[in-house]
Amino acid sequence: RYIIIFFTVVLLFGQPIQDLWCPKGADLAFDILFMAAFIILAADIIMRSLISPEYFVFRCKAKDLRHDAQPNRVPRPRLAGSAGDGWGGMLKVLGDFGLGSFMFWCDVASTCSL
Repeated sequence: RYIIIFFTVVLLFGQPIQDLWCPKGADLAFDILFMAAFIILAADIIMRSLISPEYFVFRCKAKDLRHDAQPNRVPRPRLAGSAGDGWGGMLKVLGDFGLGSFMFWCDVASTCSL
């Protein structure tokens, strides 16, 4: 988890540090560091999609279509006092269709904005 935090900080503050304090010859090193950060963060999204069932939700007409979905799976009951279903599906506006969770789309948007 510390690797993800490190690369997130690198992506947040790396460009200003590169522009303000590093000579022009350090551009290649920063480019390699930014590319490594992108690869690590993209791999984190892929691994979490495969491991965590609530991270990447793929549902159509109340049927779970993920790779690990079991036909007799009972959805987890809602927490007391919660209006939604925890992670939820970002594209629930389209009726009974859910693709990804809020955290999934936040991670995708932040990684792709590099």
